[in-house]
Amino acid sequence: MSLHVKGVLSRVGIGMLLAGGSAILLILAFPPYNLWPLIWIGFVPMMAAQFRVLPPEISSLASAVAIGGWLGGYLTPIFAGSGLYITWLPLLIAGISYLTDSGVRAFHERTGYRWFVLQGALNWVGFEMIRSFVPIMGTWALSPTRSTANRGSSNRSASSASLASACSSWR
Repeated sequence: MSLHVKGVLSRVGIGMLLAGGSAILLILAFPPYNLWPLIWIGFVPMMAAQFRVLPPEISSLASAVAIGGWLGGYLTPIFAGSGLYITWLPLLIAGISYLTDSGVRAFHERTGYRWFVLQGALNWVGFEMIRSFVPIMGTWALSPTRSTANRGSSNRSASSASLASACSSWR
């Protein structure tokens, strides 16, 4: 095997470990583990894998592994025995994530990462909006809620509302 192929394979391996690390951090931030501060760094390994480690052609694999892994690790224990669809749902969402994130790295490289922070904020809000459509979860599983979960917050949706308000008023 040539050195180039070994280098690419090692980059892919390291990228998948980082993306899997994001999935684990996100799982640990939610019940039953409730290590809520991890939500603030949960996406960092995925972003490092996507924008710095993985080859550009497959960089969207990082978000697919992280989001699909998180959903698989989070939803499967909650809905165990509910049916086969719960097994395929994280895989479907990982596939959608892979397709929708393809080209994102190339866009940021072309624009000098000028839109990186804004895109991250919009991704987070979109991520939470889509998750809020799952009726069984309500707002208790929203990421901003994790940051206030153990601080005695009586209104757990307050942080979600303030995030949505801030994003809608931002120019």
